[in-house]
Amino acid sequence: MPARRGGKSNSVGRPRKGSQANTGSGRKKSDTTESRWRRWIKKPGFWAVSAGIPLAIAVATVVVNGVAADMIDIPAVRDNGPRRIQDPDDIRWDVRYEDPGAQLILPRNLRLTAQQEAFLKNWSLADVGSDAKYTIRDLQRELRAAGAATPVSDMNLIISLEGRRHQDLNVEAVYPVEIRRFAPYDGTWLNIPSQDGGSTLQMMFDFDEHTPKARTIRGNGETSPIRPGLPWFTKNTLTLKDGKQDTLSIKTMGLMHAVTFKVRIDYRIGNDHRSLIVHDHGRPFAVSPINCLDRTPVDDKGRIITDKHDNWKAGNASYENIWTLGTPTMVKVPHPRRWSANIWCVDEPPHSPARQNR
Repeated sequence: MPARRGGKSNSVGRPRKGSQANTGSGRKKSDTTESRWRRWIKKPGFWAVSAGIPLAIAVATVVVNGVAADMIDIPAVRDNGPRRIQDPDDIRWDVRYEDPGAQLILPRNLRLTAQQEAFLKNWSLADVGSDAKYTIRDLQRELRAAGAATPVSDMNLIISLEGRRHQDLNVEAVYPVEIRRFAPYDGTWLNIPSQDGGSTLQMMFDFDEHTPKARTIRGNGETSPIRPGLPWFTKNTLTLKDGKQDTLSIKTMGLMHAVTFKVRIDYRIGNDHRSLIVHDHGRPFAVSPINCLDRTPVDDKGRIITDKHDNWKAGNASYENIWTLGTPTMVKVPHPRRWSANIWCVDEPPHSPARQNR
């Protein structure tokens, strides 16, 4: 019998037990399922539904939250709705100077321009309230922006605060921050004193304190000298209501240093403690005591000491230049290095921080 040659058999055998025949029907079923998915994915409707479902959920969430926040009469819930998106600030604030006069003190490196000096030479009290294109208030704004300071005893900051939440905002503290101290400014003194009694004062910062805070005010400046009292928030409260405006009137005092600062206001809304910083268009506020060579002595109660003829010793100020109100226009003092400053160089009582640290 001839031997069998090696190689493939031409006969088709039965599939082995346990093996799966690769039948045409199996391929057709698999291809059909896959084809259906491919056709569905290619349809525009698939992509519309895929994009539309998340969008619909997001819109529904915003609508439900917004409507619910406005419909539910719970201030904390309502504050977390559209109100916070529309108005992210809890408090709307504004600040202005309401000094009784037009006093300013320039540091030594800041000088009046020729145009500013020409304006002062022709300015008088009759020009107050005029509709001129350039006024004394415009001059003040220019000089403050350049670094001039308000005499510390004349500063009267008016800070307007308006609540912007359904919940009450409880102000817990008001105090100066970013404090920088310098020698009293001795460049140019622009001396236009007040012609009236000024505004009603509310609280005070005493910059002769190491850590100033808002204090009550003792005295009225007429029959008794103005002095710092107790911490303001030990006797007073301040609550800001939604859409209602309250006003802080802040006076300053201090004899030792010129000071730049901003004002921090700490407040509470619900259980959250927050704060805001008040400034002058991004710049700090600036105050300086009068640069006095000597001072008018006072007693323990701050009253000027006089002799038997009711005369008293006037203190003297020293500057590079002094512009003061004459009759009727401004005049440049001929000897500014030693100028009798009357009440501007009155001393502090012996127990005051300024006297104790001198």
